[in-house]
Amino acid sequence: MGLDYGWTCGDIDENIKDFKSLLESHLSDMLDDCCPMLEGKQKTEFIKSNVDYIYNDCEGIFEDLRECNSDMRKEADRQIHILEEEKEQLEYEVSNHQEKIDELEEEIDQLQERIAF
Repeated sequence: MGLDYGWTCGDIDENIKDFKSLLESHLSDMLDDCCPMLEGKQKTEFIKSNVDYIYNDCEGIFEDLRECNSDMRKEADRQIHILEEEKEQLEYEVSNHQEKIDELEEEIDQLQERIAF
């Protein structure tokens, strides 16, 4: 069976884009407050270079998140596999017990027939 949840790397990538966008927005707001004379291309380049700098410092966190996500998926798949094997074993045991019940019921019916004669 396996974990019934779509691949999440795309979700993580989207969150990284959102993170970068938030950084850009906050840096722009900070520059507007602290240095309102910085505008245009100079402001854009300053923001881009600082977003890249900050992201590079944080990139390991996102990669650790990817690895953690991958490890959780593997562990979930492992646990699901174990549970499926246990389920199959229990179904086999139930089947054997049902066969035994059927045999005993048949014996009871035969004994009742003998007693009735």
